[in-house]
Amino acid sequence: KIGEISVPANAAQSLTAFKADVSAFVDNLDKKHALFLVAESNEAGPLFDLAGFGFSARKKPLTYPTVPTVTIQADGKALELPIVPVRSTNQNGLVGYDLYEATCTLPAGTTTPPTIAASASDKVVKISVKQASSTKENAIVTFDYRGVVKTYHIVFSAPQ
Repeated sequence: KIGEISVPANAAQSLTAFKADVSAFVDNLDKKHALFLVAESNEAGPLFDLAGFGFSARKKPLTYPTVPTVTIQADGKALELPIVPVRSTNQNGLVGYDLYEATCTLPAGTTTPPTIAASASDKVVKISVKQASSTKENAIVTFDYRGVVKTYHIVFSAPQ
């Protein structure tokens, strides 16, 4: 055992950094070594969600990479964006994890597609918007963050 972190039972349910000084055990290591993480509790069920694990040095602190948030609007109204990409099926033949589909419900009697706009919390994100020429075709929005591309197809639907 080289370190222990105790998390309070009422800890905030948000991204939180915990630290343990293990330098006495790892400073002189070379090559690769295994690390085992043990989580214990008297409660049954899931204990936590691990969002990442990192190491820092005295002169180089560890910084958590903040993923930019993106938004898409139809005529100024924000669309709800899916977290999960479109699933692969035998019918669609998709093999990637970069295609998402968002639905824009149009008011009854709408014959022209809304204007689609997009934005990101980080100016490094490159944004491309292809407007739909009719309500029967999709608008396409792509976000490129340092080479990682997410493509959103905006599907227009009539009210239910």
